[in-house]
Amino acid sequence: MNLKKIFLFNFITLFIFFSLFEIFIRFFNLADLTGVSKNLIVQKKGIHYNAPNITGKAFGKTVYTDNFGFRVPENNYTYKDKKLSILILGDSVSFGVGVDEEKTFVGMLRDEFNNINLFNSSVSGYSLKEFPKIIKLNKNIENLNEVILFYTLNDISFEQTLLNVDEEFQKSKTDKKLSFYDKLKKNYYLIKINAFLRNKSASYMWLRGNLTNPSDRHFFYTFPIYKNKNAVKNLNLQFKKLNEVLVEENFNFTVVILPYEFQSRKQNCNEDYLIPQNEVKKILNNININFLDYSKIFCNHYNPKKLFLKYDPVHLSEEGHNLVFLNLKKDLNF
Repeated sequence: MNLKKIFLFNFITLFIFFSLFEIFIRFFNLADLTGVSKNLIVQKKGIHYNAPNITGKAFGKTVYTDNFGFRVPENNYTYKDKKLSILILGDSVSFGVGVDEEKTFVGMLRDEFNNINLFNSSVSGYSLKEFPKIIKLNKNIENLNEVILFYTLNDISFEQTLLNVDEEFQKSKTDKKLSFYDKLKKNYYLIKINAFLRNKSASYMWLRGNLTNPSDRHFFYTFPIYKNKNAVKNLNLQFKKLNEVLVEENFNFTVVILPYEFQSRKQNCNEDYLIPQNEVKKILNNININFLDYSKIFCNHYNPKKLFLKYDPVHLSEEGHNLVFLNLKKDLNF
């Protein structure tokens, strides 16, 4: 057998092996795809939005948007004349990536409360600095008097490039445990390969999840930021700016705090690891903003890991969305 035949035989063998491995991972639902389709996000005047009136993909699930760019249950979805409209603010968690719209907490609220229009303005990658503009753009929605922000704790990390942080914070960013992975993340070609594979290969996501431990890694990247005075001060400023707009428009405002998967584990659900939530709650109390902290509710679940997508630090599974829905239904006076 010549070298060409040996190479071809080995190539075919590997191809068959990885194909069967991919089928196995998908059949037993051992990993979730991530990434969003190119047509979903558009840039305009220094801020990104969901593209209006499109059908796209987000974490492997088909998604639809209306003429606002808000996520809706189906194409050509129409809002009915109702007594109350609620604007949802948030990022990819409240957008509901990886879950069909009707099984997200926004979708379930939509079905439960027939007298309310829910406008889900959530966009992947959004943080507090985008929300004042979103409110101003949508303040004329008919019968709008309620705004709900779903705050995920990694929001603070989007602000870090704006900060003049001290040496301790800089050191935490360049921790030796993270340096090798951070270098890989900055490689242009690896970024492209990663973006392709995470949207196409469940076996890649399974291997990546087991080898890089993303839930722990993402938590320990964000956790030190909440210990930095400059970062917390800036977060406080962003909440104040947002609240000023809401007060000016006379909108009721509630913040719902959602935890990291790492924090929801029984051994980690303690005051040491819940520092981020406590810092956020101090800020909200000082500004007199209503809030709901669902962290302990996640901790008390019989299996908190099931509340999140597989190997995911923050995004909720169908079960996680259902848990949030059940508590919102109880806690919000619609």
